[in-house]
Amino acid sequence: MEDLKSLVREESGSAAVLTCIALTLLLGCAALVIDLGHLYVVKQELQNAADAGSMAGADYLAPYVSGNPPTPDWNAAQTWASSATKENKTDNTLITDCQVQVGYFNLLNKVLQSTAIIPTTADVPAVRVTVSRVDGQNTGAVLPFIAQVLGINYMNVSAQATAMLSCPSTAKGQTLFPVAANKGVMQLLFNTSDGNPGSGLSQPFYIGSNYHYPDLNTGADQVAGEWTSFFNEKNDVSTIRDLIYNRNPLPISIGQLIQCMSDIYVQPGTKTSLYNDVVDANLVKADGTGPTVFLPVVDLSSLDTHAWNPVYCYIPIKILESVGNNKKYIKAKLVKRAKMPSDQAGGPCYGAYSPARIVQ
Repeated sequence: MEDLKSLVREESGSAAVLTCIALTLLLGCAALVIDLGHLYVVKQELQNAADAGSMAGADYLAPYVSGNPPTPDWNAAQTWASSATKENKTDNTLITDCQVQVGYFNLLNKVLQSTAIIPTTADVPAVRVTVSRVDGQNTGAVLPFIAQVLGINYMNVSAQATAMLSCPSTAKGQTLFPVAANKGVMQLLFNTSDGNPGSGLSQPFYIGSNYHYPDLNTGADQVAGEWTSFFNEKNDVSTIRDLIYNRNPLPISIGQLIQCMSDIYVQPGTKTSLYNDVVDANLVKADGTGPTVFLPVVDLSSLDTHAWNPVYCYIPIKILESVGNNKKYIKAKLVKRAKMPSDQAGGPCYGAYSPARIVQ
């Protein structure tokens, strides 16, 4: 009988030990579930803040700062990135600390480089935001609810995002208006202003054979632009009219050749109808509030009549007037910052930008 009682006591003791072990394991699992769940939530909060900050900063890399060539507005990008990041919360408390880096992001090796480099077509301006919950930043490290029982007193967590603002290297179909702008003249006009604070527009200029401007590279007076039929060698009014309404039929990439013409050779009097078509297409607003129109820029100091010319970049304009008869000109202003749909990045930046996007 005593042996039986002793056996029961031993089994009861073993059960108690096993129960303690099981409770410890359960407590550890509970700690992991609760604290890791909380850590995941905090990580997502920080990631959302970093994403928002980097996107806001990238968006304000433009308009570019005047120069030859223009450069990204690094200071504005840093300011907006920091501000947008700090509009977010972690554990119901506004974020107060973040690190913002700017530079050129290489699309090939995925590295953020200095702002001082000479960018290639693979280098795009970018903003990187890092947000952390560590000692001294954003209320400190994450404090566990239960894991402290296991000796885990704090948990560090960080999130990072890099967003870029690129200039398009390819224009999608149905994007470009059939006028080719002169590179050297556009580079000069981009650094001008219409004098209205905050308008983001250049001084007005005229596209027409009777109007000339200094070429920034050669100093010679040149026309600001000419009609283009893109890939079509036809120079008749019906061809150009179709392009006014429907734009380029196929995508056009930087370096690709397009047909430029200083004159549309048709029967006398019919050319005026093209300028009327620009008005009829609802593209003209004298106050500059009309739709933004994108033009290809050709990589020549002077445009050759009926010649194939390589595309250098794209520019956005507002059309103020379109006049035919004996004057024949389009009056316009350059837009310093306009989003142009494109799937390809890496072109020179003269006002046309692809929407900001996260790259890392």
